[in-house]
Amino acid sequence: MAEYEVTLFVDASNDGSGAKLPKLYGFKAAGDNHPQSKPLVWFHAEYVTRTSIKWDTRSWVYVAKARQGKEPLTSYSPRELQCGEQFVVDSVKGSGQELAYDDPTHIAVVNKAGKGLRAGMAGEVSVAGTPMETIPYCENPLANEAMTTFKPVEKVILFIAQSSAEESEIKKGVVVENALSPGVVIDAAIADWEGEEMKVRFNEKEGTWSWPEGAAWARSIEKGDDLTNFVHF
Repeated sequence: MAEYEVTLFVDASNDGSGAKLPKLYGFKAAGDNHPQSKPLVWFHAEYVTRTSIKWDTRSWVYVAKARQGKEPLTSYSPRELQCGEQFVVDSVKGSGQELAYDDPTHIAVVNKAGKGLRAGMAGEVSVAGTPMETIPYCENPLANEAMTTFKPVEKVILFIAQSSAEESEIKKGVVVENALSPGVVIDAAIADWEGEEMKVRFNEKEGTWSWPEGAAWARSIEKGDDLTNFVHF
């Protein structure tokens, strides 16, 4: 099991708002084969001038009732699986059977519950030393008798929403299809392979992100960019 850590440094504006307000948002990538897959807010948390974000390569799949409207995902049943395994769901409550799957690079979920569900990937994360429970970060509609597959991808997106109250009130488990504001995409697998520490910086006053020059593991994302590409590798 590999472990990853991103350190966020914030150059705070004069009003000091970055030290208090819960406006740091995280998303996580997931490769899968479903064209209607959507990204969910993985976490939102308070940040300070130096904030650590940690996670590892363990993977969970979850099942939940089919989505109705745009409500947040608040009730779900996570189950830890590895690539080369599948979960055959037999109840909307999330019970079922774990079996082998013939693709060693993917995880599969099969719906035998008798009605449509939604399924996706979930993971644990720790922000500023505070661990969070297993939280979904993508979702697929999953019809009865259908199967969907997922591939773990160690990429995260970080945003800091600065201005509008609407942005600051977006909760985890909400579908967000377009970037809330400029952000940074971090490919932890590349950084791990190159043996580099992942350190990024955000300037509150200018609303800009930066990272070490030449770092192949970081790139920018602009406000309004399509996040659904993040779950369609």
